[in-house]
Amino acid sequence: MNNITKISVFKNGHDTTPVKDILLYNFYYSIINGDYKAEIQKIRSCTDKEEKKRLKKELPCVTVSGTFSKRNSESLIKHSMRICIDLDGEKNPHIYNWSELRDTLGTWKEVEFSSLSASGKGVFIVIVLAYPEKHLQHYLAIESTFKNRFGIITDPLCKDIPRLRFMSYDKEAILNENAIPYRILYQEPQPKKYNRPTFSDTWDKIKTIITKIKENKIDITEGYDNWLKIGSALENEFGESGRGYFHAVSQYHAKYSISDTDRMFDNVLKHNNGKVKIGSFFHIAGDYGIKIQHKPAEVNQEPAPRIIKKENSQITTLPKVEKIIPVKHGIWDEQIEELERFFQIVKLPDEPINLNAWTKITDVSMFVNTHLSIVKFQNGNKRYITYLDRLNELKTILSLN
Repeated sequence: MNNITKISVFKNGHDTTPVKDILLYNFYYSIINGDYKAEIQKIRSCTDKEEKKRLKKELPCVTVSGTFSKRNSESLIKHSMRICIDLDGEKNPHIYNWSELRDTLGTWKEVEFSSLSASGKGVFIVIVLAYPEKHLQHYLAIESTFKNRFGIITDPLCKDIPRLRFMSYDKEAILNENAIPYRILYQEPQPKKYNRPTFSDTWDKIKTIITKIKENKIDITEGYDNWLKIGSALENEFGESGRGYFHAVSQYHAKYSISDTDRMFDNVLKHNNGKVKIGSFFHIAGDYGIKIQHKPAEVNQEPAPRIIKKENSQITTLPKVEKIIPVKHGIWDEQIEELERFFQIVKLPDEPINLNAWTKITDVSMFVNTHLSIVKFQNGNKRYITYLDRLNELKTILSLN
């Protein structure tokens, strides 16, 4: 941490002229040491929403991203090479353990400071920026990472350089004096015109076919060639996430085996050349009387936001966004919801880990996505309880680290 980095201090949330400049690390230690502990505890114990808002507005606040002569972008004196990201409960009602989120984010190499907010029901983090002149592009990349990878919504006002950060109190706040600069920048995607007709309801068709298979217990996997084509088509469309759908389709074969089905899909993942398209799946389903009416449409499709990575960066770019998995309600609902909440906020390790004495996970993210898709499709089916058990084992391991 650069100990001479300065930020501006404002008397409260109403003032637009700073009262002084202070060293950034003084702001951090003020939160850890509880300089405003009494004021913060009063806010956290207040039950009236409007009164809580009023009390918060009276707190001293700072502009984490730099020093200013006035609180507006034109009056920036010097950028601090920092951005403050706010995460709150109003935008993220699925998050229930803010201390755990603070601790998780505090382990990220680019996060210099991670703390509970003034209300106690939110977290803010300070990230070191590699390119302060590209403050907005950095924010948009961070926003996209949180939303697409973790399902967490950031406060969009964080994109503003003169954004205020209210004082807080958190003796367990995490300070990383060796944080490295965040180098990822957001690049505006360009719309693509697809010249060939496409179907806007591909996923709906797949979901409908699987539903009909399960309702009528139809086996469409008779014959090795059929089975291979179905696995190849689902893998080509969904990647690893197609494994759960492959199980859902395969389970009504007289000799269905979880291990054999996994082995087949593993083989497809390794050797599929992409030639078998999802149309083959529709065709095979049609041969068994499961026909879905085609609904062609020519559309302009907006690609997912693209993240570019500067050289020498140690930060992982966004993974491909997975398709939404339909949920079958059953006796595992509460466990599945708890697991989903946990894996949304925890930072998954990039390196392989040992689940137990006989199981090694080489790709943790892929493992979580695959197992969640299977337990959702087989909710309450005791034949698949081992998948649920493995997720709970992983949750225990990551909770202890």
